[in-house]
Amino acid sequence: MIDWIAVLATLPDQFTLDTVSADETAREKPRSYLRQVVARWAKEGRIKRSGRGMYEKT
Repeated sequence: MIDWIAVLATLPDQFTLDTVSADETAREKPRSYLRQVVARWAKEGRIKRSGRGMYEKT
């Protein structure tokens, strides 16, 4: 089981979905699943969209 909070902690302050998929632990998951994870982070208020395909930590 992947600790997604730990994955978020390793990401830079601004990132894209490609940055998330480059993470060693997240690499094994399909891109569609990673989109769901990013959407969950946004819903929880951990990140926000800063542009098309760009996200930043809050």
